[in-house]
Amino acid sequence: MYQNQKANILVLSIVAVLAISLATPVAQADLDIRGIYITSCKDHLDGTALITDPWVFEVWMDFVDTGTLHHIDVTPPSSGSGPFTIYADWWYEPDTDYSTLAALRGDYPTGNYKFEFENSSNENLRTVNLDNSGISEPLNAVDFTYPSENYQTGILLDPTFTWTVDSGDGDALGMWLWDPDTENDIYEDVSCLDD
Repeated sequence: MYQNQKANILVLSIVAVLAISLATPVAQADLDIRGIYITSCKDHLDGTALITDPWVFEVWMDFVDTGTLHHIDVTPPSSGSGPFTIYADWWYEPDTDYSTLAALRGDYPTGNYKFEFENSSNENLRTVNLDNSGISEPLNAVDFTYPSENYQTGILLDPTFTWTVDSGDGDALGMWLWDPDTENDIYEDVSCLDD
C-alpha cells in the first residue's frame, strides 16, 4: 500500500470492517465481496518523533470475485470531502495528511458510508452501507512495539506506541504495519494485547 520512504506503521487504527458473501452470483454478475474496510490511522514515519506523525484516511476492498465491476462510488456522511470513486486497485486514500484526528474527521466523519458497486455502464450491481461510528477503545492501556514476532523485517527502528484509555484521541482496534521487504500489510489486533 504505502511503498515509499516511510516505515509505514499505522497506529491507533479506527477500523470499520464489513464482511460480505453474496449468494446470488447471477443477479450480481458474479460480484463477490469478501470485505470492506474503512480506517483512520496515525501513520508513523520511521525516524520521526511520534508527535509529528500524520493521521491518514483509507478505504479498501477485498474481493473473492469482482465479476463485471468497473468502479465503486462512495458517499460519506455529510462532510467537506464529498463523494469519491474507487477504481481498479480498489483502494482509496486522499492526498491530504491530517495533523489531528479531529481535522481528519472534519472531512471524513464517522457515520454511514454508502458503497455503490457499478459496472462500466453505471448499472448498480450492489449497494452496501457501512457505519464506522460504533467502534470502542480497549478497556486497558495497550503498548505496541515493532518489530514484533509477526514476520516484520523491514522496519529500521523499534518504535513503541502507547494507547491510553480515555486519551481522547479516538477509538482503537489495532495497528497496521507495512513491511517493505515482504510487501505485505500486517495487522495486530488490540484484543490480543489488551489482557
